[in-house]
Amino acid sequence: MNQTTLQGHWDELKGQVKEQWGKLTDDEIKEIGGRKDQLLAKVKQHYGIGKEKAEKEVDNFLKKIKPPFKNAENGVISDTIRKFGDKAHDISYDLADKSEEYLASGAEVTEQIQDKIHESFDGILGYVKKHPMHAALGAAGIGFLLAKLLK
Repeated sequence: MNQTTLQGHWDELKGQVKEQWGKLTDDEIKEIGGRKDQLLAKVKQHYGIGKEKAEKEVDNFLKKIKPPFKNAENGVISDTIRKFGDKAHDISYDLADKSEEYLASGAEVTEQIQDKIHESFDGILGYVKKHPMHAALGAAGIGFLLAKLLK
């Protein structure tokens, strides 16, 4: 749930917030007014936890709740539309979880590639130190070839 949705449905959601964090007073819930930063501050204050833990708790709470969608005519949209919205909500969080997995996997592969590049560089450096004349002749040959190709 994003900030706009949270603020837009705050009146319907504040009961769930009160249920989750019972130490918050009604006045504080009213003061929060659907602002995530205010909710984080109050959770930190009342429960004596750090910023990261408060963010994790609030984010997990926001992932789990589903706003009660209402309209002006009959108070609640049809069950079919609500079920569709619930399913879309669940899918979006599944996708977010998968993207985090792929990101972590990509970081791991990147680290492996960096390790291989460092190993290769160390091998080349070792060869140059062991055979400086061969390295100098090789570099001169590559320079000559590049000069001919770039003419």
